[in-house]
Amino acid sequence: MKKLFLFPVLFFLVLTSCKDDEGDPAPLTVSEQIKGTWVTTKEESRYYDASGQVVHEETHQTETVLNFDGAKVTTTYASGGSGMLGTYTISKRGGKDYITLVNGSSSAEFEITAISGTSMRWSAEKDNAPYFDNGLKTADHAVTTIDYSKK
Repeated sequence: MKKLFLFPVLFFLVLTSCKDDEGDPAPLTVSEQIKGTWVTTKEESRYYDASGQVVHEETHQTETVLNFDGAKVTTTYASGGSGMLGTYTISKRGGKDYITLVNGSSSAEFEITAISGTSMRWSAEKDNAPYFDNGLKTADHAVTTIDYSKK
């Protein structure tokens, strides 16, 4: 009779000691994903007139190296030139992720439009954007996108 009583108790103990280990780990935050070394693969700027028509385009492949360590960012250039040392912050507004780079008294903000373990894309819009095309001209606005690959 004691054996019949112990069997349900043992069964209950086995059930309560099992954990569900099959759950997916929590996704990494943008602040965690951005840490490390990134290289620009393409920088593209499109300049628009007031009606939204593209009036000028530029594409650059600078291969700038950025190293994010959690608070500081350093840049170097593939051409061997020295870069900058600054800080960065990640913020979220309206469901979108942004990065703000600060170097001395200047700063720049970009929307992080995509990020994964191997690639990242930033975008920024600037009003009254100057560009060169047979002389200095000014567009109503410009949109710049920068693609990165993780090293």
